[in-house]
Amino acid sequence: RGPTCTSTGTNHFPLPPRSSQLSLFREKSKTSTRTRYETGNQMNQFISRVVNYVANEVLIKGLANSKTFQRFALRTDHHVQQYKQKGQHHVNETLDELHKTATETM
Repeated sequence: RGPTCTSTGTNHFPLPPRSSQLSLFREKSKTSTRTRYETGNQMNQFISRVVNYVANEVLIKGLANSKTFQRFALRTDHHVQQYKQKGQHHVNETLDELHKTATETM
């Protein structure tokens, strides 16, 4: 028990809650925390989507209208195609040599 007032006979300090009351309080606080977290998370996702949409629109329209970027994209594509052809040619030669060696040894 807590200290009591001598004139009124009442407790100055409330008694700690019982274990059943504590578990109920804990469940309520978990739920409210979880709900606040989920709400905050949903808001963050929404803001993130809006920012991504705006950034994509600005970037795509800006790059699509840029002659410099278009030249860069064409040159890059040209180089990638060349390296793919060289690589494919090299793989084909290696496979032919491997096949030739395998048939000679049999």
